[in-house]
Amino acid sequence: MLRDSPIQWADGTRIDARLNVMTNPHPSSYLGHETEDDLSRNHVMYCSEDERLAFVSDCGLRHPSNQDDVFVGLSPQETTLLAVADGVSSSFNAQQASRLATTTLVDYIFENKHYVSAEELLAGGFEEAHRALVSLPFHRIPVPGRRLEPPATTLVAALQNVDSSWTIGWVGDSRAYHFDGLSLIPLTHDDSWTETVVSAGRISREDAEASRFAHAITQAIGIRTLSPQVRVIHFKPDRPTVMMLCSDGLWGYIGHDELTEIIRKELYETQSALEIAQALVDAANDAGGHDNVSVAIYIHDPVELLG
Repeated sequence: MLRDSPIQWADGTRIDARLNVMTNPHPSSYLGHETEDDLSRNHVMYCSEDERLAFVSDCGLRHPSNQDDVFVGLSPQETTLLAVADGVSSSFNAQQASRLATTTLVDYIFENKHYVSAEELLAGGFEEAHRALVSLPFHRIPVPGRRLEPPATTLVAALQNVDSSWTIGWVGDSRAYHFDGLSLIPLTHDDSWTETVVSAGRISREDAEASRFAHAITQAIGIRTLSPQVRVIHFKPDRPTVMMLCSDGLWGYIGHDELTEIIRKELYETQSALEIAQALVDAANDAGGHDNVSVAIYIHDPVELLG
């Protein structure tokens, strides 16, 4: 457990977000080679001093590297900021795509905090992340059995406002949920083939989720032929909440009821964001570890939430 910094990137890099100064800069190279930095992301965790803010990111059991990236920490208003990105596995250098997306989003939020609303701040940050990925040099490299696309990633972020409401934005199928002590409630709507065909009434959800296209996404940051539709919502819980952001390596392999029970159990037994996140990642790996899995957790007020 890392407790010497308020914020941790998913490779262990420490950063003071209030000063926006990184103690170990991200790699500037976006070449498609696995580096020591990539390997350091295979399993990493962070927990704040008060144990209310944490994340765990793990490569799972079937992948050689972790293409997810996570940011948790303080916003410019000293409230909580969470972000999870899941590099598209069919894209070139997906792990650097997810890293660049979170880096660009956070930088944009700090650079523009005095000029726009929270909704405009997140939407602008997502659009800036998209431009950053599109501007990366990309040359299609023949890979036997694969067609690599330009760097792309999902991205979901939650920005807490000073009145304890949340502004949440997303592109792709990384999700945001809140847990109110009893129920786990999705706050985002996947940009995915499954949601498209189910919403159109073309196929049942059961059949869609059994399809080989079940995890295909319809929107991503970095797609060069289509500007992503960034969706932003405002959410104000009527009681203290647990905010959770995660990649599809969690919700795609663990049922909703089981997710709810794990969060409820760990919250009541430990009141620790790290213990909740780790238990969820462990459950995904126990279910086969089919994908990278990342979970970011913020507990607003554990005492009142449990009361």
